[in-house]
Amino acid sequence: MFQNDGVGGYKLRVWHRKGEGKMSPRYLIKCGDCSNGLEVYYGGGFLEICGVHASLGEWRKILLPLLETSP
Repeated sequence: MFQNDGVGGYKLRVWHRKGEGKMSPRYLIKCGDCSNGLEVYYGGGFLEICGVHASLGEWRKILLPLLETSP
């Protein structure tokens, strides 16, 4: 915990779980300086982030512009 990311923040903590049976594969992403986190389930062309389920295309429309902006 509390690993500096080199730009004034903290590194995210990430865990991955493989899908088995009816359970989808999942990433658990937690804040670098507290216990807040979110779960991202994926597979079959869809993502579920914090309980919001949508196609990859829909998530791309929202997330890619955010990731491409420069600070």
